[in-house]
Amino acid sequence: MKNSIFVIIVSLLLNINNYSQSFTQIEANLKPMRYASIDWGDYDNDGDLDILTSGSKFVGDTANFNNSDPATIIYRNDGNDQFTLVDSSITGTESGTALWGDYNNDSSLDILISGRVEINIGYSAVTEIWEKDSAGTFYKSIILDSLDYPNASWADINNDGFLDIFLSGDQDLSFPDLDPVSILFTNDQNGGFTRDDTSITGITYGGSEFADYDNDGDFDLIITGLELSNGYITVLYENQNGQFVQNPSNFLGVLRSKIAWADVDNDGDVDFVVGGQEGGIAATRTKLYRNDAGSFVEIPLPDSVLAQVSLPSFDWGDYDNDGDVDLLLSGQIGILATRITSILRNEGNFEFTALNDELVPVRTGDAKWADYDNDGDLDIAICGTDTSNTFGEYITRIYKNNLNVPNNAPTKPIISNAFVNGSDVLCEWIVSSDDHTPQSSLTYNLRIGTAPGGSDILNPMADENNGFRKLLALGNTNFKSSWEILNLEDGNYYWAVQAIDGAMAGSEFSNEGTFTVGSVTSSRNESLPQEYKLEQNFPNPFNPSTTIEYSIKEKSPVLLIVYNALGKRVITLVNKLQPAGNYKINFEASSLPSGIYFFKLSAGGFSETKKMILLK
Repeated sequence: MKNSIFVIIVSLLLNINNYSQSFTQIEANLKPMRYASIDWGDYDNDGDLDILTSGSKFVGDTANFNNSDPATIIYRNDGNDQFTLVDSSITGTESGTALWGDYNNDSSLDILISGRVEINIGYSAVTEIWEKDSAGTFYKSIILDSLDYPNASWADINNDGFLDIFLSGDQDLSFPDLDPVSILFTNDQNGGFTRDDTSITGITYGGSEFADYDNDGDFDLIITGLELSNGYITVLYENQNGQFVQNPSNFLGVLRSKIAWADVDNDGDVDFVVGGQEGGIAATRTKLYRNDAGSFVEIPLPDSVLAQVSLPSFDWGDYDNDGDVDLLLSGQIGILATRITSILRNEGNFEFTALNDELVPVRTGDAKWADYDNDGDLDIAICGTDTSNTFGEYITRIYKNNLNVPNNAPTKPIISNAFVNGSDVLCEWIVSSDDHTPQSSLTYNLRIGTAPGGSDILNPMADENNGFRKLLALGNTNFKSSWEILNLEDGNYYWAVQAIDGAMAGSEFSNEGTFTVGSVTSSRNESLPQEYKLEQNFPNPFNPSTTIEYSIKEKSPVLLIVYNALGKRVITLVNKLQPAGNYKINFEASSLPSGIYFFKLSAGGFSETKKMILLK
């Protein structure tokens, strides 16, 4: 008994020791920056993550506000903890956003920057997209609205496969006047964007993030910051067919704020953290909200765990590979000189352990997870001003994760079917599993292209050959195992999907599936059907595909589901409101084993089931 107790105590001590020594600073020789942002991405497609930073470089006395030099810098990851500054002409910005993203679906990361280019009184600012030419040099391709204290986010808001942009900030660049604005830019798929003066509340001094919070198959938006008429706000907007409608939920309203989504409790939907300044400079606040099937509940945590910060940075990732995401947090607590960089280790059930002594405390900067050395755990990049003196020294650092807890990528998904309805397609797949992340908390990354292996319609920003993630983010379908892409041109398409775990490791892509847009999927002739009817599939037996036809006599909710011989649902082929008409759908079963299957039609009180045989 004594021996058992001794072993347990030693194990606990070793575990504590491992956590206390989990990160080591490397000598990366990166330019010190404040009012800065960081983003990781594999811009040169060599299989490791490079760094994009923007902010003010130090050029003199830190107490002098004007002794700064806005810069946007790329560091190429050369392996073995070595980073090389890449020569570029990208506009230098600070107090804004710098993001990687593939806006034109060419499998090469582009750069979105938005921020100040002058920091004397009477500001100037830019919002630009830079893309890479065949020689690897970045050039300015798109100019958007210039805003002060801006924030920008990417997402495909209209399900056409191309990244759109949300941009907010102050459109009056004359100090101290304010004119907050929020703008949506929709991607025209031809190298340009269309400006949409949206009904989304105009904000500045804030942040924004997209996610499919209600799991309905499109990206919703949450914003936080300063709005002129209502003061400090945090507002959730639901995406309803590409239009954003304000959700009535009440959240902590803050400015000089940021926000970050993640599935904190592994229940298959996104929760979020928000922090910033609620009143005077000492009134800093941070709150965590749990998503309960689309409704949000505040999770109370003590200040000693969840630091109350303004000018914050938040990033979620499973750094200890225990199956739940942990929070990386930095910012200013109360008065100017108090700074923090903290890791909130997720212990489950919304309980956290704060690790405040691992990393340099910073404000006016950023902190981001990434596995830069491809050893299977998340490392950290940090920038901002530290606690060396009242104003702080500028810093940019990288910390290596030393925990050495192995993490395997998820198993690759199995594609089920692609249901084409007119010019739209619904792709569906069978979910994956993982050694740490629960199945419910895996996200998925879909690719669609017009050629085998292609992704020119929907780009996953991942290597199609091995699944390596070029960006650290949730998959482009979030937690859903189906996704719809709209308004496709007639032609043949090729698609595959990968799974992503809490440490942002991507699985290999599934076997590739195909579908065709342009074939007849429904016909509503002068003679409409007089009854509901489900036809026998043809051919039957079949391999690998068969056609199912059915008739709807009046507009009805239609559900067409395929089950295996044990009665377990295999795939939902149709789940939507359809007008009266005769319909046909192709069921593609190349990823399924031979056997007996059943398909059931339910519509307008009608229900019928038929048997089919897959024979390989």
